[in-house]
Amino acid sequence: MLRPWVLYSGQLVCSVEEDSCSQDKTYIISSNPDVENSEGQLSREIFPEVHISPEFAYLSKEFTLSKLPAKRIHISPFVPSEANFTGLIQLLQQTPDTYKTLMDGKPWSDKELLKVFRRYYKGVGNTISLLRSSIRTGVGFPWNPSFDMCYVVYAYDLDGEKTFIGRCGFRYEQDNAPWGTQVFYAFSPQYWGSGLGKKVGAFLKQQWVQIFNTQRQGYLRGMVQAGKNPASARVLESMGMKRKLDLDGSPVNVKVTEWNDALYSVWEYPLDVLTTEKLKNKLVKEERIRDCANRESKVRIRGMV
Repeated sequence: MLRPWVLYSGQLVCSVEEDSCSQDKTYIISSNPDVENSEGQLSREIFPEVHISPEFAYLSKEFTLSKLPAKRIHISPFVPSEANFTGLIQLLQQTPDTYKTLMDGKPWSDKELLKVFRRYYKGVGNTISLLRSSIRTGVGFPWNPSFDMCYVVYAYDLDGEKTFIGRCGFRYEQDNAPWGTQVFYAFSPQYWGSGLGKKVGAFLKQQWVQIFNTQRQGYLRGMVQAGKNPASARVLESMGMKRKLDLDGSPVNVKVTEWNDALYSVWEYPLDVLTTEKLKNKLVKEERIRDCANRESKVRIRGMV
């Protein structure tokens, strides 16, 4: 058992067990016994270490931002680590400018954080298993109504020091089934206005179109606090989403009961957008193949003259 550390909230403690043979770690998160907990005893959660093999490198992306040339941004799937746990707690519980744009606008409780850790951990594991299955069968990612996928976002400076700056991904709400799979994202305020949101939005759209929705069995939507978060709405617009409209053409706003009736606007792709883009990518690929074949044919003909 390695030394336990107190997570950022002060209410939770994480301990680490390391296997003496494999050196793999297991993260154990529980209530801090030294702090009185108003929520009552929280459940103890166990998160074995996850290793994502190189064959799934396409689930990660690295890029730079023109407004922050000294920073290198890296997106990768969530895996248990001290940096990821503390980064998520700081973002969702200790950063008012960020958490006020999410759910009911309040800081996330320890109970909610443990729940989301469990969802992210289980979601990434399920996603990897389903992707392996799709590779083996060759039929594309099998649609799963419990599909969740979370990515963490880090910024690296010129010295290689990394800083947790956000999280993003996909979430399917069974209790909110008419809205299908929702895209989500949240970033540190220091990176607002840097172009990070649009870059992350482009990454999520690419992941959805090329990996997770190849069988076109699901729908991707976004939800933004109505009238309160124009920057988030611009990210959805950059992904090609449009405001969902009623039959009379009025924008759709929904009250989310579990978030204290917070009012959210709904964004979605027009029915033909993803199909059109997928077809366009296919046609471009086929044209490149034809061009290569034509060039090879011309080379052979010149060689015969």
